[in-house]
Amino acid sequence: MRINWNWALLEKPVGNLCKRYARIVAQYPAPFIILPILLTAALATGLTKLTIFRNVDYLFAPLDARWKYEEEVFHNLWARTDDQFYPGKDVLRRKGLHMIVTAADDGSVLRLEQAQQFMDLLAWVENSTFVYNGTEYGYHDICLIFQNQCYVNSHANFLARIFINGDQDEFKVTYPQFRSTFQSDAIDLTMTLGGVETDPKTEVIKTAKAWLISYQLKQQTPLLNALSNTFETTMGQRIWRKETPTSLLNVYFFHSNTFEEELDEGNKRITPRFILTFIVVISFSIFGTITLKRKGSVVVIDWVTSKPYLAWSGVMATLLAIISAVGLGLHLGILFIDMVTVMPFLIISIGIDDMFLILAAWRSTDREAPVIDRIETAMQHAGVSVTMTSATDALSFFIGAMAPLPA
Repeated sequence: MRINWNWALLEKPVGNLCKRYARIVAQYPAPFIILPILLTAALATGLTKLTIFRNVDYLFAPLDARWKYEEEVFHNLWARTDDQFYPGKDVLRRKGLHMIVTAADDGSVLRLEQAQQFMDLLAWVENSTFVYNGTEYGYHDICLIFQNQCYVNSHANFLARIFINGDQDEFKVTYPQFRSTFQSDAIDLTMTLGGVETDPKTEVIKTAKAWLISYQLKQQTPLLNALSNTFETTMGQRIWRKETPTSLLNVYFFHSNTFEEELDEGNKRITPRFILTFIVVISFSIFGTITLKRKGSVVVIDWVTSKPYLAWSGVMATLLAIISAVGLGLHLGILFIDMVTVMPFLIISIGIDDMFLILAAWRSTDREAPVIDRIETAMQHAGVSVTMTSATDALSFFIGAMAPLPA
């Protein structure tokens, strides 16, 4: 006896369920139009709570990452406050502005004019002011204190003055460690100068390609943290606009909010493209559902078989779903991150795909049958595919949500 195996166990029950649901919708369409719009309007109020979360350390590291525990050990045992800052031996990731300075002509930064402009740059940073909540602040209000004064890159200051004053023959600055007769401890210059060329015999510095300077900032209180953020952003914008007094030097910067700012820039670049994509998708969906026919020698639109309103409603339904989902998530306190901005592209693609499945099933029905029967038959065939694609997509998102990586 031959046994016929049927592995499509869900096809018939899901198809019948979609068939019964489609008949109810076809007989009583008003509630299924009005209620989703009202529900979307209610959930859309969650958009008023929209705040984009951009903490890179939290988003792009596993929740149980070992480095978080190890960092906490260092934080608890050493330098727990801003008052315990010690340059060169600091183990915490603090707020800070870091700059690499090179010569505009790719030459040595230790030449007289370049060294003088480097000193002007240091003074420019240390004397810069910014405004926060209507009050003017400066670097000295948020700088970390070392030996009862603001940390001012003393090694870089010291070296630049030597070359400005022409005292390099007297001091004979060596690299990577400089042993001065004025200090008992050797000075490590590897974190101050880069691209260094030395005399092979004496290790005395001849030229250097770059300076590295850092301005680490206070962050112990919410106000100090906000002030440091404002200082970093303001100085970064000024450097980007080339407001530095350095015509002979190139200044490159990095600060503790650089990653977050780049994520913000990426989000700003995506938003206009999303609007354009949405317009293109609507246009494609509408034109893709239009059927042409020849009437004599003229090609006209067959409005009987064309379904542009179905395409438009399919896109609108997808848009309502996106607004509702985001609004509900914000009401529940779920963080909104830049990565979520790609979600509308995925959802719209899925929605348009399902819409075309339904349209194809509709066109395969008997044209002479009543409308309700045609809707019922179309959804019985297309509903299975729509349900399966939606279920697998939801499952993939759920698996992603279970991952220990918050982003």
